[in-house]
Amino acid sequence: MMSWANGTHPFDCKVGRYLYCCGTCGYRFCCLSRHDQLNQMACMNYANPNWANTGKPPAPINEIHNDPDRDQNNMIVYVICGVVAIMVLWSQGPQTDMTSSR
Repeated sequence: MMSWANGTHPFDCKVGRYLYCCGTCGYRFCCLSRHDQLNQMACMNYANPNWANTGKPPAPINEIHNDPDRDQNNMIVYVICGVVAIMVLWSQGPQTDMTSSR
């Protein structure tokens, strides 16, 4: 008889009077009848399939970055936007009314 690593079956029934694992390998439940007990040793679906193993979760993204290149790029954008804003304001200047008579 094969033994499990921790000494218990993958689906362990030890609650109240429901001491036996019944059903199928795909649908297990606890029951009263030892006669209906499922032979879990024959079940092979307790391990995850290879496609379900996703590996470790990604490392959390640290929001605080000290990237001098990115800071320099941001500064260039701010300077260009500031120069454009000053040029627009300067080109509009004070409006004079050419239609007024003297």
